Amino acid sequence: MKILAIESSCDETAAAVIDDGLILSDPIASQIQLHAEYGGVVPELAAREHLKNLLPVARQALDRAGKRISDMDLIAATQGPGLPPALLVGFHAFQTLAFALDKPFIGVNHHEAPANETSEPEFFPTKHQFNCQRGAHHVGQSGFAFESSCNWSNH
Repeated sequence: MKILAIESSCDETAAAVIDDGLILSDPIASQIQLHAEYGGVVPELAAREHLKNLLPVARQALDRAGKRISDMDLIAATQGPGLPPALLVGFHAFQTLAFALDKPFIGVNHHEAPANETSEPEFFPTKHQFNCQRGAHHVGQSGFAFESSCNWSNH
């Protein structure tokens, strides 16, 4: 299963391409310099930066992975927790992308993933249909983790 995921919960725009549990790429666009003069993250500035960075970071993830958007089986985006303006940018952009490409979409909770990290290839069955109730992911400097409570079937 090939997944393109975006993380935009706060002040970094991150994307990851995963193929059968293997992280192929995980670029990050940081906003640290932008927010430094304010002593903390300014939600509206973060959201505007996500708007600028979202597609370039996603393209970079696909390019580094040697994949095309049409190769993806699933599109994922952080649904929370985080700064509402920042979350809305990534979530709705990738939800729209999934709709336009007729791909499954999952919103994920990035706080749950560090406790459930896995990169086991068998965790991502290929050629399976699934109905996901909830999920989690975390894209960071250490990579991508995805955990989901799914009903897997061979449809």
